[in-house]
Amino acid sequence: MAKARPPIEVLVLGSHPCCYFAAALLKSEGAAVAQCSIPGELPHDRLVQVNPKLLELHKLLGALKKDVELTPIHGLRFLAARSLPTLFEFPSDMSRVAMPANHLNDQVLVRTLEAEWREITR
Repeated sequence: MAKARPPIEVLVLGSHPCCYFAAALLKSEGAAVAQCSIPGELPHDRLVQVNPKLLELHKLLGALKKDVELTPIHGLRFLAARSLPTLFEFPSDMSRVAMPANHLNDQVLVRTLEAEWREITR
């Protein structure tokens, strides 16, 4: 006869990484945990910056710590106050075009772009 599962003590709802971590922490302390994703839950952006000290808080997190191999990228520059004005220097083909404001009931921008596209595709 199959061994009966212990009753669930904690139900963790959600698919955010914090939900998975909370379930893992509870399970590591001996709690009977079930983690369920919520149907229709929109996935969130998983790219976050984490303080490296966070990975020292628990042994489960320690396994996540890794050194990332850095690859140099030729020409990479970091944004600095002195380089900020250069972000607004555009080539002559991207100069400002005098145009009235675009409104929902008068699609000036759409008509202008369509006219320019017709010139390009001729």
